[in-house]
Amino acid sequence: ARSRLPVGRARLRAPPSASRRAFLTRASADEDDASPIASPVEPISAAEGYASLGATLGAIRALPPSERAEAAEAATKRVSATLNGMKVAGATRRWDCYPSLQRRNVFPGEFSQMGIKDATTIGRPSDTNDFNFIVAVTLSTSFLALVVGATLPGDWGAFGSYLIGGMSLATLAVGSTAPGLLKVAIDRFARVNPEYRQRIAKHEAAHFLIGYMLGTPVAGYSLGLGTAHTDFLEAKLERKVYGRIAIKEETMLPLACISMAGGAAGGL
Repeated sequence: ARSRLPVGRARLRAPPSASRRAFLTRASADEDDASPIASPVEPISAAEGYASLGATLGAIRALPPSERAEAAEAATKRVSATLNGMKVAGATRRWDCYPSLQRRNVFPGEFSQMGIKDATTIGRPSDTNDFNFIVAVTLSTSFLALVVGATLPGDWGAFGSYLIGGMSLATLAVGSTAPGLLKVAIDRFARVNPEYRQRIAKHEAAHFLIGYMLGTPVAGYSLGLGTAHTDFLEAKLERKVYGRIAIKEETMLPLACISMAGGAAGGL
């Protein structure tokens, strides 16, 4: 998940008792984000539920990329119903366990109490990876140019030194004018650092966990090079967000928490 929203404005309430929610699930009443209504849910065993989820999500992943969004939208209610049934049976107790959120101010001291080491890093872009990449390119090309100039005879040594030394200048030029072209190279270089790999995993795991606990089914995730993301079905709104539509605060708060979960995890 790659979206970014302001942080620190939502608080999780304690979940209602299991007995009160055991056979109820929420559903949108209409297209205008009306108040939720309750409907009965039949228990689904863990084996049956996971088999159903695997078949549904597997069928989506097997489709061409251009067809996956439409298929995921069509499968939203089916996946949510399966997870709700598994929750009733006790197989997915953490699924949709915080259905209510309350908007309030959060003070810096509260972040440290929740385990966030440095709240100032939340949502703040870092150029550490860019700097390390530029330094590595400059030092490596300079050393290589020195070796070529000392070992190759005559004009070959001079030409090779200038050619290799110019690579660092070319890298600086591309980074200044079109930094996106270096994204894959910088990401690959940064993954040498275990701390960076852990930060990516924590970022995506936070999106995954908070989305799951707030009742938004996860369609898939990836930690691959340049493709780190978490995919969610459209269960929270059960419709696409486009055009001029009104969304109530109780519907928007979970989406904001899911969006900012990855940034908050970076401060842990």
